[in-house]
Amino acid sequence: MKKYGIIPLSVIPVRKQPSHRSEMITELLFGDTFTILDQINEWYKIKRWWDDYEGWITESSFVPISEKQFNALAREPVIIIDSMVLASTDDPADGIRRLPEGARLPFWDKKKNTCQVGDIVFKLPGIHLEEGKAKDRLSLTEYAHNFTGVPYLWGGLSSCGFDCSGFVQTIFRINGYHLPRDASQQSRIGKDIPFTEKAQPGDLAFFGDEEDKITHVGIVLPDHKIIHASGRVRIDRLDHHGIYDEKKGKYTHKLLLLKDPFHE
Repeated sequence: MKKYGIIPLSVIPVRKQPSHRSEMITELLFGDTFTILDQINEWYKIKRWWDDYEGWITESSFVPISEKQFNALAREPVIIIDSMVLASTDDPADGIRRLPEGARLPFWDKKKNTCQVGDIVFKLPGIHLEEGKAKDRLSLTEYAHNFTGVPYLWGGLSSCGFDCSGFVQTIFRINGYHLPRDASQQSRIGKDIPFTEKAQPGDLAFFGDEEDKITHVGIVLPDHKIIHASGRVRIDRLDHHGIYDEKKGKYTHKLLLLKDPFHE
């Protein structure tokens, strides 16, 4: 029989292997649900519901839910927060949770301003949320500017730290679009764009090494700019050669591919 879980914490690491020493390959955010695939002692191999990404998390970082709850959450409208909010329970020992942008509010009750994670009810006073609708290209790129300066973090998927593809995936998800987790996976969706001059705001630009292996991704902005996570979330110049760092006076990433993720 399949087993399921949900995250009651703000953000947790997902490891490549069942060890605290293993690299973090992504993160799970508050409200994320998943299927449990395997267990080794305190470690659980999981598959995230909304993008099928797999990795290992610890037993202390989630609460189990029933198949009925899991399926109900898969059917109900997905409420994703676009700014950091505070959540608390009736138990003072739980403290205050600072929920990052991109977190989901499961079983959201807009009359009471509460959501429910397993059997735990969280209160989010003073906020007004509605079911999100997909934003247009320009709105998406304008929203991305809010994260300029956020530090780079390998495997990061929150405003505490992003990696390049995690930044792209999070921006798109908050704005109503689902993309795969890794840059190489993201490069396989959408429509090819032949020239940088044809690229529109919100298109994706992919970069790589001399062997043409994709290692980096960013979001195209107006006026031949790009926003991407490299050292930190930053804005640089983009042309047919790649990303040009004006402070360093050189190209830092070689352009391999441009894609329109809004159309196949």
